[in-house]
Amino acid sequence: VNSIFGALPKVTNVALVTFLFFFIFAIVGVQNFTGALSQCNDPDAQQFDACVGTFNVTGTLCTMLPVADQAEACRLNPAGAPFPRLWEPPPYHFDNVLNGLLTVFEVATGEMWPDIMYVCVDSVGPGEPRKKDSQPAAAIFFVMIQVLCAFFMLEVFTGVIIDNFNKLKAESKGSGLLTPEQQRLIESLKMLLSVRPRRVMRPPKAG
Repeated sequence: VNSIFGALPKVTNVALVTFLFFFIFAIVGVQNFTGALSQCNDPDAQQFDACVGTFNVTGTLCTMLPVADQAEACRLNPAGAPFPRLWEPPPYHFDNVLNGLLTVFEVATGEMWPDIMYVCVDSVGPGEPRKKDSQPAAAIFFVMIQVLCAFFMLEVFTGVIIDNFNKLKAESKGSGLLTPEQQRLIESLKMLLSVRPRRVMRPPKAG
């Protein structure tokens, strides 16, 4: 616990570097996927021009209604309930830098990141319906987020805390003020003191 609190200044520096990585990936995502992840909430209206007016929601789509009573009445009604067609992005998107940061953070945590990657791979462009494997190279973007933001920076966080723990351990043993050469000398002396030489009696060579 002391090592964690003692490492807070260094952890702050690592957090700033991590935020810089997140910010860079968010900007790259905004440049490449702005508006490309949006689609119509009506599954039957794939084109942007057709996403106008209203449509009837039934079954599980009734959860789009804002009030629980309306959603329950929609489920009980076989005809469903009218709902306006909207061309909107999913909860995760890169339409601006703030939402891009949230999306990169979600990808870095490993929470459903393949689903986000597949949506971006299928994206075509703003106002265009998705097409399967339209941008296969977009998968490299998400793999880089995993390697740099998830794996690499997590190792840096862990390394900072462990390094501070080792320093506290050395200080508690009284060797925190010694130079590396002095520490090696002390270890050599300890090793020599722990050795117990045994005299071996050899028979004389003469008869």
